[in-house]
Amino acid sequence: MRNEYSGAGIYLENSGIQQSYSLGSYATVFQAEFFAILMVAQREDVKNCTEERIFIFSESQAALRAVSSPRTRSMFVIQECEDALESLARQKEVGLVWVPGHMGILGNERADQFARLGSGEPPQGPKPIHEISRGSMGPSVDGHTAD
Repeated sequence: MRNEYSGAGIYLENSGIQQSYSLGSYATVFQAEFFAILMVAQREDVKNCTEERIFIFSESQAALRAVSSPRTRSMFVIQECEDALESLARQKEVGLVWVPGHMGILGNERADQFARLGSGEPPQGPKPIHEISRGSMGPSVDGHTAD
């Protein structure tokens, strides 16, 4: 059974913190990966931990490339993620690391598990503001958008 919503999940190995997030019906996998990176970078317990180096792992090469590329910062979610990572980098050495998905890597499998949990729940609070890809809007909207 396919879940109605998108989800994101984080797992912090050193502290054992795990969290799932429901992102509503329209968030893409790309946006969910960014959201997870953003949530880690904004956590006070991550900012205040005793570790001098923080590594954030993601199975999304596209998300990791986009956050490092100055050409993709037009998307709000990417800019917010970049700002949070820069803020964290003022306090810690931050490394973004790609890990292959679905290969049995414990931390990644746990994060995926929590993303699935989030995707099975309706979002709480106000609807999140995020960009919607043109492809998900359908042809009826095409005539009303400007390039």
